[in-house]
Order: sequence, then structure tokens, then C-alpha cells
Amino acid sequence: MHLKDLDYPPQDASNKYFMKNTIQKLIFIFILMAIFQTTFGQNNKIYFLADTINVSKENQILEIGTEGPARYYNFFCKCIPSYNRNAAFKYLFKNGDKIQSTKPNVNYISWKKLSELISKSGKNFSQQYDLIIIELLPQNKYRVNPVDLIIAPPIKY
Repeated sequence: MHLKDLDYPPQDASNKYFMKNTIQKLIFIFILMAIFQTTFGQNNKIYFLADTINVSKENQILEIGTEGPARYYNFFCKCIPSYNRNAAFKYLFKNGDKIQSTKPNVNYISWKKLSELISKSGKNFSQQYDLIIIELLPQNKYRVNPVDLIIAPPIKY
């Protein structure tokens, strides 16, 4: 018997069907994984420009401050259903602030659209969106930081 007489691997019809079926299933699984990753794997990034320098105090929509190792952005909007509090976001600046000398070239969301997203998403906002607040500083500097929604229990009267 010669090596060329051996049928290895076997080339019968069931083996061809098995291989074709396996390849199709693998392709389908990879497509599903790609769809899942792009749809559910990442939050939508949104950018908001917080300008308290060029807006008069009576027209400002937010207060910016620090408490301990955190900076907060308190929006004057009770826009989260069933929570009778302003929408507030925070980040920890344990590694220092991220200051840039130029305004980031990104698409900014309007306050109207941001308040609609906060109202629609409610307490799940940070699970659906990655909000990056760009804060205008003196001398045309910009503080850029991702923030998380602060949720406190609803106030009961």
C-alpha cells in the first residue's frame, strides 16, 4: 500500500457537510459578537462644554465645585424622574486635572439635548452614556474629564 492510496483525511460527503456547517456557525458567531460589541459593549460618548466664564451668574445652568477629592458639576435641573434633586455629575481628580490649551475638536451636545437624555435615561444615564465635560477655564484653557452621574435617594416630603 502506498501513501497516495490512503484517503486521509477522509473526503466523504458527511465530513464535507460537517466542515461547511462548522464554518458557517463560526462565521455567524463572530458576526453576532461584533454586533453585540458595537451595540452593547460601549456607551455612547457625549461631550458638553461647561462655560461659566462667559455666562452671567443669573443665566448659568450649572454650578462647578470641589468636595474633598472630587469635582462636581451640579446642573440646575430636576430632570431625573422620581428624584427631587438637581442632576449632578462628579469625577475624582486623584491623578490631577487634565488641562488642555486648545478646545477639543469634538461634537458638543446642547444643554437642551443633554437634559433630554438625562430625563429619558434617569438613574441609568452613566450606564448608557459616557459624558465628558469640557470646562472652560481662564486664559482659554480647558479642563477635560469623564464624569459619572451622582444618584442620591429621592427626597420624600
